[in-house]
Amino acid sequence: MKHVESKEDLETESMEISMEIIENLEYLKGMHTALKAKEQNSNAELQEARKELINGLRGKRLQSHIGVKNIGNLDIKPFRYACKHKYGTEADVKAIELFSKWDSYLRNPEWNPYKMVKVGEEEQVLLDDEDEKLKDLKNEYGNKVYGAVATALLEIKEYNPSGRYPVQEL
Repeated sequence: MKHVESKEDLETESMEISMEIIENLEYLKGMHTALKAKEQNSNAELQEARKELINGLRGKRLQSHIGVKNIGNLDIKPFRYACKHKYGTEADVKAIELFSKWDSYLRNPEWNPYKMVKVGEEEQVLLDDEDEKLKDLKNEYGNKVYGAVATALLEIKEYNPSGRYPVQEL
């Protein structure tokens, strides 16, 4: 360490250190901006390649295990099954009505049936057991319909939380 003889020398040294810190900070900001731009470009390229692959694979039966899945889509089969047992001859109409109602709930960004739970060191998103809509659905139509809605909700939350609509994934 340098021996400082006067207040002026101390102020000069302090000013030099401050200027060096400012230069380093500006350099780091520039690097951060450059890296952010590179990340955005890489992500755009990756998304474009992903879309092309999905479009190329859509509807094709391959002998491999690669396919396209619609993540966050609500499955109508449990609704048909539950309504068939509950409504008899009107089952198809009731199933479509119920399915449409719940599909619109899924797309509604104002409905937030999630809760954060700390598991070990990290927090996880789970469905809120106390959500009235979900409780009523489970009580009235059973576990299969509830499970279909729960699966779609959790997939949407994981894959597209801001858009609240299904996405295609490889």
